[in-house]
Amino acid sequence: MSVAQVVVGGTRRLVGLKPANTNEATMFTAGSERPVVVQIVVANNTGSAAAATIKWGDGSTDYDVISGKSIGANDSWIQDIFLPLFDAYTIKVTSGTGNALTFTLAIVEYSGALGGRN
Repeated sequence: MSVAQVVVGGTRRLVGLKPANTNEATMFTAGSERPVVVQIVVANNTGSAAAATIKWGDGSTDYDVISGKSIGANDSWIQDIFLPLFDAYTIKVTSGTGNALTFTLAIVEYSGALGGRN
């Protein structure tokens, strides 16, 4: 299923990371610009499947977006999402195989339009 996204205003940007090992890595840390993750792409450009884990964290707890999802050989996984992040919230990723997966976030920054932290 494909979902068309309409984004009004805000600054759009992409953030990418290709972990060289299987250690958890912080891919993105939110600042005051009120970023919203609107799409996640995980691509595998190797000849073998690799497991992907993506978490978001609020500074005290990490929450799974996906955990150990198998991304097939030479395949990708695309997920439209609405994930607002506040100051110091993080996105962390883990690749089950080093140099196999590329993680990409499509982010829209609203410069305070989403209000303060609750």
